[in-house]
Amino acid sequence: MNTQTYSAEDLEEAQTLVKTSSILATSLYVPLLDLHPKLRYIIETNLPKDWDYFVTIACIGTAFMEIADSFPKEDDQSSKAYAVQRALTDWSTDSYKEMVDFTEYVYSNKSELTKAIGKWVLKNFQADVEQAPEFSQIS
Repeated sequence: MNTQTYSAEDLEEAQTLVKTSSILATSLYVPLLDLHPKLRYIIETNLPKDWDYFVTIACIGTAFMEIADSFPKEDDQSSKAYAVQRALTDWSTDSYKEMVDFTEYVYSNKSELTKAIGKWVLKNFQADVEQAPEFSQIS
């Protein structure tokens, strides 16, 4: 992990981002299940923990991509970004790498943002999806 500086306030905001993203990930499942009943596969196969993890990463990654647009000064961007990196690593060791994978996937995907986010989340279930082809139809 990079040891760049960030303020205590930046770290607190980043930690709040991680916590609220985790709550959002958990609360998104039921409304999405109403729209896409095949997502029931997640609950039937003990994947909710993975769902929460990857959707949390997607939420944080989406906010992370907005940092450049929201904070015009490069120093502010760096401070916020390093605070997010620290908060993510504290939350789960490999989560920062996953977020980088998420942002690279979204930036390189030619789909609209919401579809790219969904595709990334489903891509991370690929091994399980291969055992349930009907699940892959959602993406």
